[in-house]
Amino acid sequence: TLYITTVLIWGSTWLAIEFQLGDIAVELSLFYRFAIAALLMWLYVAYKKPDMRFSLIDHGFFALLAICNFALNYLMLYWAQNYLTSAMT
Repeated sequence: TLYITTVLIWGSTWLAIEFQLGDIAVELSLFYRFAIAALLMWLYVAYKKPDMRFSLIDHGFFALLAICNFALNYLMLYWAQNYLTSAMT
């Protein structure tokens, strides 16, 4: 069940990338995608009410992780999809 869930979620990521490539700038499209994800995450946090107190060092690590693992990674992928045909999309 976990494997199938992972495959379905990961597969839908590539579909989202294909639908996002178009008339809007890639950077803006990526911003929309992560803004919606952030909103959904904060709605979940508001519902579950976990302890969200972290140190300043932790926040720095979270920002670095987000930039390197998500923002730059996806931005480069989106730029590449404008120039290369890929079986992924």
